Amino acid sequence: GLAGVAPLEAAAAWDATGEAFALDALRAATAAARTSGAFGARAKAVLLDELTAAQMRLALARLRGAAPEAARAAAAARLAREAAGAADLAAVTVASRALAALA
Repeated sequence: GLAGVAPLEAAAAWDATGEAFALDALRAATAAARTSGAFGARAKAVLLDELTAAQMRLALARLRGAAPEAARAAAAARLAREAAGAADLAAVTVASRALAALA
């Protein structure tokens, strides 16, 4: 595989990363966010892609033993949970960028 690990180990890292950073909740918030205009659906699609890419990078880092610095990770996790509760594309975008900066 991409990370050179067994599929179950990769899946466990994916799941742990998703739980640690509320990624499923961020995806749900993205889907629930109200949008308007021609770019609303595109904005949601781009944001979902960014969340998936961040989760992949964070899971790979976890598999390689290269966890982000604890305080930064905790701050990003808090921000992600807050954004997930907002169901607002701006909030999820800010959280997505914070997660992307970790890995």
